[in-house]
Amino acid sequence: MIFVKYYKFAVDICKSIIDENPDSSLTSYALDLLWQGSRNYDVEGFKNYLQEKTSSKVKKELYGDMELILSSYDMRKSSKVQSIESTAQKYAGTSIEEAALFQKFMYYFNDEENTDMAKETSDELDNFLNRNLLWKPTGYLKEIPKV
Repeated sequence: MIFVKYYKFAVDICKSIIDENPDSSLTSYALDLLWQGSRNYDVEGFKNYLQEKTSSKVKKELYGDMELILSSYDMRKSSKVQSIESTAQKYAGTSIEEAALFQKFMYYFNDEENTDMAKETSDELDNFLNRNLLWKPTGYLKEIPKV
């Protein structure tokens, strides 16, 4: 439906899948499609929907994904990083923490063009992977190229 520009219909279907099956593996796919459709249809409604879901006391990785999506809409530098770090801490030791660290790295590297903070975040991600994976990475970025 998204690809033929029936955004409202697609958004409604995706919300229904997420609401009725929050623990299903389909919800991540539905969340991605919801995000795509909402960008073209109703961004504010999408952000409100995510806010409502993430305000739940229940801790699900799906809600962590939603928190990271919400932080991508935050244009204030300090609160964006704080939001990402809060999500990483809340979901420590999970794939959400890994995604949050990667998002923080990309923010510093691309948006801020701050190679020092990007390197520091790369080291955090490296430490996370060393603690949580059976294989040991050799370091993603020994040296970050100047932009």
